[in-house]
Amino acid sequence: MLVVAVALATSVAGCLSPTLPLPPPGQPEASAVDKDGYVTLKGGANPQAAVFAYNTRTGQGGIDTADDGGQYEIRLKAQLGDDIDLWQEDSGGRSPSIRITIKK
Repeated sequence: MLVVAVALATSVAGCLSPTLPLPPPGQPEASAVDKDGYVTLKGGANPQAAVFAYNTRTGQGGIDTADDGGQYEIRLKAQLGDDIDLWQEDSGGRSPSIRITIKK
């Protein structure tokens, strides 16, 4: 009976432990701006997380769902010098964003 009580107490305590915050997606690889004025961002995130990219100059962005390996690809309008904010969301909530600047 004591073993059952200890196991129950341990499982309840495990449920009460705080969850770790969702980290931002990793630093993406950004393509050069193409002839149509788009860049492609490729990177890693949590598997199946929604990954958001927001161009702070244009006010536009893109979304992709990371695959089972955590890889995503987003194509969005941008030009040299634009700042792009990236973050991910899943059942654990929303991550902090990271900012990249389009340099090529």
